Amino acid sequence: MADRPLSGPLPADLPEDWTSGQTIAPAGADVGLSEQHGYNYLMAAVNRAQQAVNTINEGFDAISVKQANRVVVGTSTAGWTEDDCDFLCDGTDDHVEIQAAIEASKEGDEIYFLSGTYMIDAPLEAKQNLIGSGTKETMLNFGQNCYSSDTCVSLTMSGTIENMTIACTTIDNSSEKDYYMIGFKGDSNHVSKVRLWPPSDGGSITCLEQVNYLSITKCRLCSVANKPDINANCFLVFCENYLEVGTSIQCYCYSGCVISGNSGYNPTFYISGTIDYGAISNNHLSSIDIDGMSGNSIISGNTFMSNRESITYIYLGEETKNFFVAGNSFLKPYNGRGTYTITDNGTNNIIRFNSNDAGGGSGTAGVSSFNGRTGVVVPASGDYTAEQVGAIPTGTVAAIQELTQAEYDALATKDPSTLYLIEG
Repeated sequence: MADRPLSGPLPADLPEDWTSGQTIAPAGADVGLSEQHGYNYLMAAVNRAQQAVNTINEGFDAISVKQANRVVVGTSTAGWTEDDCDFLCDGTDDHVEIQAAIEASKEGDEIYFLSGTYMIDAPLEAKQNLIGSGTKETMLNFGQNCYSSDTCVSLTMSGTIENMTIACTTIDNSSEKDYYMIGFKGDSNHVSKVRLWPPSDGGSITCLEQVNYLSITKCRLCSVANKPDINANCFLVFCENYLEVGTSIQCYCYSGCVISGNSGYNPTFYISGTIDYGAISNNHLSSIDIDGMSGNSIISGNTFMSNRESITYIYLGEETKNFFVAGNSFLKPYNGRGTYTITDNGTNNIIRFNSNDAGGGSGTAGVSSFNGRTGVVVPASGDYTAEQVGAIPTGTVAAIQELTQAEYDALATKDPSTLYLIEG
């Protein structure tokens, strides 16, 4: 436990029983009152209180944001000084100081950014955890030399990014390559409470090598002209994010994709690659487009809404299989006009109990897709066999015989060509 800045409590015994017209004097006894009623005693108490406050204030000079396994970066443009941080930027070529902070710390350490905007004009690569003071407080603003470089990756990471805005306000991409604002390497990477503010011609989060776990949670992704990629080779968790107007997320994930609790204004998810054992649930979306060799996954509990007059809310491509699509709500597009549909071009996908399903309370129950057929689905040859539903094949039964339970139990043998009806 730390020592108290004050050795003992203040007396706090000044009188509170003054009356109108009372005479005061340097000493209370001079006018027949207690010692505490003298104004010299009062002034001494005030001085003790002020000295105590000064002692507490001076004690903060010994408290630092610097911690073990933590490097602090600040910028003079936000009023920080060298006493506040380990590395002080000045708003110009701040990548120099940030790179020095990276080199001065170990893999897995924390680099903490004090509030301010950091102007970065060269790509950075870090294996430390980059932590800001908040999305409205800390901004890493990458410039033209990051955007049009040969690598086209502003920030290459292996670790955690949290509580900051990652921005690139440049609009000229002379490299004509895909641009990645954040590129991940290694396993177990996390992005949380980050605002991604790309240039108008696109910028995405991707994996630069095999990554077995990538989580993106509670982030704000801004609208761009091109679709930003979320590329996690295995086990992508994309939850509780807000997607601004028109934002599209294109995911490549091989296993264990979980997309849940995301919202925004007309966001679209494009899922491609091989996705098995995934779940897309409880999102507010414009549409989901799934292609590639994907299967064994669930799409459930989502709310779909679009400002277009006609839209396919859920599209399952030819290589999808064994999807279960149920419990989704489809809101009328564009002031209630137009059409909204589910397109299933895959195999053995089950689509039932969504808000456009005629069954479940009124109307005629039915399925909207089965074995790659959509629209009005009617039974076709080969859909079901007698064995599948436990029926007796046609032509096997030659006779029908009514018996009581006792008579049936008394039969020594049961003829397989006879259908026995037990009387109630």
